[in-house]
Amino acid sequence: MLATAHLAEGNFAAALAAIDAGLALKPGDGFFTRMRELVDGYQVYQDGMLEKRNSIYMDYPPVVHLETYAKCNASCGFCPYETLDRLGTRMPDALISKVINDLTDIPASVPFIIAPQKVNEPFLDKRIFAVFAEIAAKLPNAKLLINTNAAALSDGNIAKLAKVTNVARMWISLNEHRPGYYEALMKLPLAHTIQRLDAIHVAKLDGRLSFPIQVGRVGDGTSADGEFQDWVRNRYSHFQPDLLSRGDWAGQTPLETETPMAIGCQRWFDLSITATGQVALCCMDGHAAHPIGDITDTHALDIYNGPGYRALRERGDSRLDLGAPCDTCSFY
Repeated sequence: MLATAHLAEGNFAAALAAIDAGLALKPGDGFFTRMRELVDGYQVYQDGMLEKRNSIYMDYPPVVHLETYAKCNASCGFCPYETLDRLGTRMPDALISKVINDLTDIPASVPFIIAPQKVNEPFLDKRIFAVFAEIAAKLPNAKLLINTNAAALSDGNIAKLAKVTNVARMWISLNEHRPGYYEALMKLPLAHTIQRLDAIHVAKLDGRLSFPIQVGRVGDGTSADGEFQDWVRNRYSHFQPDLLSRGDWAGQTPLETETPMAIGCQRWFDLSITATGQVALCCMDGHAAHPIGDITDTHALDIYNGPGYRALRERGDSRLDLGAPCDTCSFY
């Protein structure tokens, strides 16, 4: 199709013109409507990447992923967790502190996010609240973006979380609300997870948890995506439903179909640190098969500004020009 060809070339204007021509002939057509939404999303994403390129974040990461313990209680079908070589690895306390100390070299005037996870469940690490406290004490310009499946958020952990003052947002990876489907996908009991979600929602309702909470799904493009969002809205008035596009994890969990994307990547502005100290190319490089450095012997900002990684931020306008693994990545 002409619009798809233009999109693969990164020619958004021509793609939109072809789509609008299709909609003029077939008003309300589902295919053209979805394509229009896709192109609009790509354009917004590319604009966001270019905005970062022209900002202080060329020099300092706006997002740092910190995996303190490579352990998860789920085994999601869309995630490479079970195949990780580093399963069960705990980042030493001294290395956690080293990372945090490195990040104090980010100017206090530059806000940034620390996501205390990569391919793991953060609340399985019994040290996690001590890590949160150290971040708050040393990095007043950092906020936490927590991703969790909620199964490990006991009443005690909810009470501790209520005392953490630097959380920007929590994203709960639920993915399915339908019995049977959830267990098959996540390898966790749905009844327990719903119990935890109910308790978290009560804490949100009564004001103990003041930060935004999203309940998310890795979408598959079917009607189940909308049904999931409706279920979240109906059951949890103070949670926001969210859909995330599925990625192929840098080829580590291949997709049946991939959409070539002639756009850059905002993840080139992340620092993605694994529990071993290896710094992965991006959040999708779950295995750290494409490392850009090692935090154990290199300053975090020196890794971020290493020539090869910085070149992606400076000149990477299209993933298709860069070779593996970026040229087949459809995550955005």
